[in-house]
Parts: sequence; structure tokens; C-alpha cells
Amino acid sequence: MRHYFTFGGKLTEDISLTATQLGTQHYNEKTESEQKHLQWADPYVTLSHSKLLHNEEMGFNLEGYARYYIPVSRDTQDAETLDSSPKMVDPTT
Repeated sequence: MRHYFTFGGKLTEDISLTATQLGTQHYNEKTESEQKHLQWADPYVTLSHSKLLHNEEMGFNLEGYARYYIPVSRDTQDAETLDSSPKMVDPTT
């Protein structure tokens, strides 16, 4: 089960900034001491613009969306320890 903890707001009427932390809850048959009940993925920051290019006369609107992952999770750090090249851990696995 995935949980998304998000905090953010509008910087202007068209621009918003959010920070998101993904936690994955695991249910398995390991003993209580071996279980990782909630595993944190790398958090990310999202910047979006609802009217990057806009023309009302033509009915045209282009939105912008950028996401930056911050590689601080335990899994990402463990992966970097095993290999010198930095890797992002897929939060959907």
C-alpha cells in the first residue's frame, strides 16, 4: 500500500510548488523485528505552471510540470554504497 504525504501551495495564480514523500507499507510474514512496516522512497519537489503558453483567442494552453527527486532514502544510499555510480531507486517497486 502506498502513502503520499504532500505539502505545497501556490506561489502565484499560475505557479505552484509541492513537496511529496512516498511511503510504501508492507505486509508480510516476517517476524516483527525483521519487518519494514513503512519504507520511505526518495522525496521529490514539483514545480508546475498552469499557463506556460496561453492564447484565449485560439483556445490554446500549454502547461509546464517539472519534478526533481532528492536522493536521500536509505535504499538509494545503500545502492550507492554497493556501486560508485549514483542510482535512483524506483519508488513503485
